[in-house]
Amino acid sequence: MTVDGKLTPEDLRRFKTLNADLLNKEGYGIGTWLDKDTGKSVLDVAKLFDDKKQAVTAGKLANQKAIYHLAAKARFRQAEQ
Repeated sequence: MTVDGKLTPEDLRRFKTLNADLLNKEGYGIGTWLDKDTGKSVLDVAKLFDDKKQAVTAGKLANQKAIYHLAAKARFRQAEQ
């Protein structure tokens, strides 16, 4: 889901309701970032991985621009992999 400007609590509630089927499963969470290419805020269902190689592969298969490593607090663009 993309939003012009800053995300609001209502945006988050709506996103959680629309994606409850996945978000209620173990191993999924919410990802959010500002897409500098479009200037829009993005909310996305994130699949959590324990293994970076698996995360990179899944990201490539899903045509993701980047992946984020929660423990390292670092973003990795797919082109850097």
